[in-house]
Amino acid sequence: GANDNASGAGVVLSVTRRLKQQPLAHTTVWAVLSGCEEVGCYGAEAFAQAHRDELGRAAWIALDSVGGAGASLGYMTSETFLLTSHSNPDLLALAERVASRHPELDAHPYAFHGAYTEGAIGSKHGLRVLTLGGHQHGGVLPEWHRPTDVVDNLDPKVVERTETFLWELLQEIDH
Repeated sequence: GANDNASGAGVVLSVTRRLKQQPLAHTTVWAVLSGCEEVGCYGAEAFAQAHRDELGRAAWIALDSVGGAGASLGYMTSETFLLTSHSNPDLLALAERVASRHPELDAHPYAFHGAYTEGAIGSKHGLRVLTLGGHQHGGVLPEWHRPTDVVDNLDPKVVERTETFLWELLQEIDH
């Protein structure tokens, strides 16, 4: 779907392009487009298993459904499907700092219930996790798993705010 999760893939590609032009001074970034979240996060799981030793205590930042019309940007404090995965407190503090400095980005913490993201895979492997996702009031994901999850129902402003937030978060991580 366009929102779930071409929007997240688009933000990753855009930030990757920007990182190529303006690399971080102290941080290596791996951009991974794992696919497969809808069928069990097999891509993220395969990546984590293949690179576990190299990842150490890496920050595992997942993006999921970050462009839906009427959505605001949330950084997940936790996500619960059957089990609960908690976001890393240090990454949450950095996200809060970015949100406080940039209120125009409309970013806020929230707990995600009823599904999972690739963030749960990072948590399973002991990595420092933070997931960004766009949701409407009450936690509803726009057009989630509907035939209406098409490009016409994306909000470019939500995508842009997510990209800006991620860029600012990466700057915080790099310091």
